Amino acid sequence: MEGNIGFNTDVAVSLSTRFGQLRSPWWSFAPHQSDYINLGQTITSRIDERILPAELFGWAGIKAKYSAYNGFLQGQFRHSAVKFDHDELRHDVYEGWLGITKTWTSGFGLSFFVRKRSGEIKGPANRNPLWSGFIVSFTS
Repeated sequence: MEGNIGFNTDVAVSLSTRFGQLRSPWWSFAPHQSDYINLGQTITSRIDERILPAELFGWAGIKAKYSAYNGFLQGQFRHSAVKFDHDELRHDVYEGWLGITKTWTSGFGLSFFVRKRSGEIKGPANRNPLWSGFIVSFTS
């Protein structure tokens, strides 16, 4: 569960799982955090200070969010040519994801993911985005 007050004001609940060859703590991987920025993987995935774990795992999850205010879509403190009123937006947003990650003891990691989200804009401008990507990481 999470909540934000400010530029984006929302509450969300998500359920996420990892499965496969796991050697890092459960809290070191947070795929539910994907809103507008990529926070990346936490650099606290070491089991022992001398080694980094080699892993191969799949991951999946779902998220439900209620957004009361979105500064990107509703504007902020300056004029914007594209701006939506509160009643032009869907305030309940749903998201799902599926991915696979491989890490090596050298600290190098590679992930592939697919994510889908329900649209935030009502009417003909509504889109339900589906995207995928690769994540290359290095932990030292």
